[in-house]
Amino acid sequence: MAGSCSGSANKADSETADAAQEETAPEFIRLNCVYNVGEERAAEAAKLGRKLVAASQEDAGEMEYDMYESATRPGHFIIYETWKDQASLDAHSASEHFTSIVPQLEAIAPLAVGRFEKTDTVTAGEQIRINCMMSAKEGETDALLDTAMKLVAASQSDAGMIDYDIYRSVTRPGNFMIFETWKDQPSLDAHSAAEHFKTLVPRMHELSATRNTDIFRF
Repeated sequence: MAGSCSGSANKADSETADAAQEETAPEFIRLNCVYNVGEERAAEAAKLGRKLVAASQEDAGEMEYDMYESATRPGHFIIYETWKDQASLDAHSASEHFTSIVPQLEAIAPLAVGRFEKTDTVTAGEQIRINCMMSAKEGETDALLDTAMKLVAASQSDAGMIDYDIYRSVTRPGNFMIFETWKDQPSLDAHSAAEHFKTLVPRMHELSATRNTDIFRF
């Protein structure tokens, strides 16, 4: 501690430090692992991914773990994972299934890992990443996917769009993720006000049994 001559902090200092650490600790840790293998090796990558997902979903501190493949670009995957805290992520990274399966995945193609932390305080940043998760109502999987693909086709022409695609779970075919990255807040605002957004997104809500959206700035 600054100003202390002793080798240890007193109780009040310790409690203050603990409180500060609690205030800055993230609510959770999100990883977006982007993985492009090409259509010819998509089945191989998906098979390995399903093994990794099944094992990782049993790890302590795992809040969400799945692998998604682009519905418009076969062989483009995202491993979508959410962890309670750093200790949980560290234990997962040291697990036997991680250390045996991930090198097999990386032997096919490298994984580009993006890390995002959800906190009470929004940190301003230039780019915006959105993970929009949804599951289809019974019997509406095809309709939801068709509507989402129309939204993707229109949104990819929006100014400030860096990445925008619809991904489908390789383990739960009725579960989808719209994965989007925007240059800045004005770009996202304009997209949200666009006619295709205002027309297609409400229809997707009608077709969805569950929805969840997380926004990160970086």
